[in-house]
Amino acid sequence: HAQRAIDRETSYKEYAWGAMGNALEDLAWIVGETANYETAIEAFTKAIEARDEAKQRFDRGRCHYKRVVYGQQDSRYIDEAVADLEEATRRDNVFAEPFLWLGRAYTYRAQWEDADRNYSEAERISGAERDGYWLMYAIEWANAPFLEARARAVRNRNDVEIQKRLAAARERAKKLEGTDSAEAAYIIGQTYTFEGKVPETLAAYSAGLQGVSNKPTAAQAKVLVVRAGLIYEARDRVTQQFARPLNQSIADAELAARVLTDPSLKALALATAAQSKISAALASGSTPEEKQRGADAIDQLREAIKTAPQHALAWAWREILAVRLKVYIDDPRVAIEDRRTYYREAIEHLEKAFQAAPAKEKTRIGNFKEQVASKQP
Repeated sequence: HAQRAIDRETSYKEYAWGAMGNALEDLAWIVGETANYETAIEAFTKAIEARDEAKQRFDRGRCHYKRVVYGQQDSRYIDEAVADLEEATRRDNVFAEPFLWLGRAYTYRAQWEDADRNYSEAERISGAERDGYWLMYAIEWANAPFLEARARAVRNRNDVEIQKRLAAARERAKKLEGTDSAEAAYIIGQTYTFEGKVPETLAAYSAGLQGVSNKPTAAQAKVLVVRAGLIYEARDRVTQQFARPLNQSIADAELAARVLTDPSLKALALATAAQSKISAALASGSTPEEKQRGADAIDQLREAIKTAPQHALAWAWREILAVRLKVYIDDPRVAIEDRRTYYREAIEHLEKAFQAAPAKEKTRIGNFKEQVASKQP
């Protein structure tokens, strides 16, 4: 349709070229056909040549940002994004979305003051217009100081500005509580996690989950995942809050996994449930219930890896799965053909884990693979 409009003699070429650019940008961003970023930029440039207004500048600037951040293309294009988005905001300063993308572009460049100014403007405009998108803008506005604090800590953990930025993020997040308490809890909890404050983090997450049903919202599911992970990691320190921490971790993670559609978060939920089940089984011995939990954990780890094979933690999930499979490989009561199947699966996971793992983990994984291979059934 966009091409037919372009081919016709029309006074509105900018809209036709803009529609073409949007379609190509979506093919690159959503479908993953990243070569289309270049042709999308060309289409947006044609739109600018037809009519150089804020909308056309915004479209091209947004596309430049995406080609760098999502398309992993040359980072120099972020300068093009900033230039177009700045021009868009100069020409029309009552439209919130260009300010949001400009904030993201400055965040990418670690220009925190410029990023914060633009996030704040996007939040202000959207709130004043009551356009229904305020929460989206407000979340990024509230989270911006936390991103800055985290970046500052990489350079200097003793930077006095870190605490100020964490406090600012918490204060901003409170503004979200009346609209979405789970989103507010997630940001507040992340700031406390960054400081290593387990009780405060749990309190924040739990506050955001008050009244959660069997059909949690996307934001509640996100909080359930991080709370499940925290309870699992700190299970020996949270017995005052949860009588059976691992059971709570499993319940949180499995509830989240049922409703999450984001592959990365869903995989994390499944893996967290699996790890908690394994720990519970090891702690409780060989009861039939715990044996079944151990078997369920293997299936959940498989599903987590299948759901997000490129997840940053997938290598660790593969290693854990191989450890569990080795129990069956070494068990003479298991049928020999099943043991051989488990063996092949374990070796495959360990090979992929070794490839993706951080350098400091490779020796351990390599040694374990040799150990498994030495007992091939």
